[in-house]
Amino acid sequence: NELELRTLFSNSTANKGYSDFKKGGLKDSGFRRPNMTGAAATRTADIIAYAVTVTSCQKRELVMDGASVLKHSIHLNSIRAGKSRYDYEMIAFVHEDAKECIDIFSFLNYTVYVKPIPFQIEDIRGNFRRWVKRAGCCGEKEWLKLYSYTLLQHPVVVHMDLDCLVLKPLDDLFDAMILPPAPGSGYERVSVMWRRELVNPIDAFFTRDYGMIGAPGRKKPHQVGVQGGFLVVRPNQTDFNEYISIILEGNYSESKGWGDGIGYGGYYGAGTIQGLAAYFYGHLHPERAVELNRCIYNNMVDSPYPKKYNGTNIDKPCLTMQEDCEDCRETNLDHIVTIHLTNCLKPWNCAANGNMPRLCKQQHHEWYRIRSSVEESWLHENAVPTKRHEDAYLLSILDLSLGYCRRKPKTGGLVYRPINFQGMNETSGIMI
Repeated sequence: NELELRTLFSNSTANKGYSDFKKGGLKDSGFRRPNMTGAAATRTADIIAYAVTVTSCQKRELVMDGASVLKHSIHLNSIRAGKSRYDYEMIAFVHEDAKECIDIFSFLNYTVYVKPIPFQIEDIRGNFRRWVKRAGCCGEKEWLKLYSYTLLQHPVVVHMDLDCLVLKPLDDLFDAMILPPAPGSGYERVSVMWRRELVNPIDAFFTRDYGMIGAPGRKKPHQVGVQGGFLVVRPNQTDFNEYISIILEGNYSESKGWGDGIGYGGYYGAGTIQGLAAYFYGHLHPERAVELNRCIYNNMVDSPYPKKYNGTNIDKPCLTMQEDCEDCRETNLDHIVTIHLTNCLKPWNCAANGNMPRLCKQQHHEWYRIRSSVEESWLHENAVPTKRHEDAYLLSILDLSLGYCRRKPKTGGLVYRPINFQGMNETSGIMI
C-alpha cells in the first residue's frame, strides 16, 4: 500500500528518483569536474573498461534494456556526470552464437568484440574436458569473461553481468589499483571482507558467493567460489595465458575442483571462472587480490546463513564461519556501491511484491529509476515515450516500477514494457 511504500523509500537513495523524475529525469549532458587535490587533481582521467559477456541473444529487448540501464548507471557515476575522477568505455564480448545482438551493443556505443571461447575444447588434456560444456549457466561460453585480462589499453577492467547496477562511483577501488600505495590511495576506504595489510600491487577485487557452499565449514573462505557477476581486474596477458594453461591442463573434478584435490570445487559454478578465479587468487596468487565486502559491492540480498536456518530463531551459524556475520539483506541502500539482481529476480520479471525483502524492492526501484533516466536522456533521439509508463506514473506515483510493469486487462498479471527505440541499425565499431 501507499503508506508501506512511503516508508520503504524514505531516507534512501531511491527516494531521489521521484523528484528527479518529476523534474524531467537525470540528464547526461554537462560536465562538472569533481573537486580534487594533490596528484589526482593533475592526472588525466584514466579510462576504465566496463565489460559484459553475451553468450545468447534470446529475448533481444531484455538484453537491450539490461545493457542500456547498466551503461547509464555507470555513466551517472563517472567523470562525465561530475561524480568521479574516472572516465569509462563500454565493452561487449559477444560469442559467435550471439551475433544477432551485435547491433544492440553497437547502437548503445559499446565496443563489440566478437569472440570464440579462448581455447579449443579438444585440446584439454585432463578430466575437465568432460565438464567444460556442463558447467554453470552457460557452459564453455562463460570463459569469454577471461578476455577482460586482454584489454591492455585500460588500467582496470570491471566485468559485470547485465543484471547489475552501479549506484556509487568505484573510485576507491580504482585509486587503490592505480595510484602508488600511500595514505589516501583508496585502500583504507574500501570495505573488504577480511581486513588485512595492504596488498601491493592489488591486481583484482572480487566478492565470493558463500551461499553456494551450503553449510559452514564445508570450505575455507579462500576456497569459496568468486561471484562471477562482478570482477575488477588489472589486464595482464600473462595472467590470461596462465588461466588458459590451467584449463588446457584440465586437472579438475566435479567434487574436488581445480588442482590436486585441494578444495576449489564441489559447488555450483566451480567449473567456470567462479571456481578457477578462486583457485587462481586463493591458491596460486593469494598475495595479489582482495576480497570485497559482498554487502557493499555486488550486493545480492543474500542470506549469510544456511538455507535450513532461514526464518528460524535458533542460534544461526554463519556461512563465512565468522562469529558475527553481516546480513546483506539488511544493508542500507545508501551504503551500497553496486548491486546484482539475482536473488531479487530481474526487474523485467515484474516480480517486486509484498513477499520480497525490503532491500529487493528498493533495488528494483533503483533499476526502474535509472531506466526512466535513460528514456528521459534519449527522449529526443532514440527512445519513444508512450502511455505505457506516463499514464501509470500519474496514477500511482509510488509504484515500484514507475509504471514499466503494467497489469494485463484480462488476467491481472504483470507484464514488462521494454524501452521503445527508433533508428537502431547495424553500426560499425565491431572488433573481430
